[in-house]
Amino acid sequence: MKGTSTIDTRGCTVNAERTFPLTIQGVATNAFTAKGVSFDFQDFDQKGRTLCLGLINLLETELTPFIRALTSNKNILIASTPQFFLASNPQVTTLSIVAIENPITFALDVARAFKKLNIVTRPVTSDRSNSTCRAIAHTISPLAFPNIINHICTPLIIRQKRLSKTLGRSSASLNNLEFSFTPIPNSKQTLCLSRLWLYQNEVNRVVSRIKRLNLTLGSVAVSLPFTHPKSYYVNFQSIENPFVFARKSAIIIQGIA
Repeated sequence: MKGTSTIDTRGCTVNAERTFPLTIQGVATNAFTAKGVSFDFQDFDQKGRTLCLGLINLLETELTPFIRALTSNKNILIASTPQFFLASNPQVTTLSIVAIENPITFALDVARAFKKLNIVTRPVTSDRSNSTCRAIAHTISPLAFPNIINHICTPLIIRQKRLSKTLGRSSASLNNLEFSFTPIPNSKQTLCLSRLWLYQNEVNRVVSRIKRLNLTLGSVAVSLPFTHPKSYYVNFQSIENPFVFARKSAIIIQGIA
């Protein structure tokens, strides 16, 4: 998959980025939340299979051909195809896929689909956080980890209090609260993006807070229809001072993280 892999107590994660140029609200960005490709693999069962999850950002013209290219593996299920963020150029659709499969078989099938459509991915770069990113992350939540991915401050909160099941299997991945801050040259403002993984009973209050704080609601989409309890991705965005956005985000996720 030509990505960057990490292994922790939650399983194996592979992250990569797309190489096409992207602007959101007119700002050029390499934000992982908007251009990233993520795959997660949980524990093996006795048959050598794992719960395989994927989030793949695709151009509109790539979506249908890519889904067709995956049909060789009947175990791979198409979960959802929302557009997370508004005012993107080109338009980007986020494809969610899930399978209970041998992870190597799953990875090879996805890689073949990438190759068939000439989709190029590359490993993400991860740097030590600087003091500004740490301060932004702490403003959002003391639980926020101050990542810097592709040279962009990308705070992350891993939700661990409640775990869902996907296709009957416990899932401890792709259930994060993610934020990113793309600097705008010669400006104190940044392109601020957020992608929140929420349970159904959390969605309405979070959406109400987003609207009350005058942030742009990108989309509200089912994350995986095979998950119990049901879960959603809620996405919002703004161009403003990063600490203002961080303080608003802290209000939005209050009682969630």
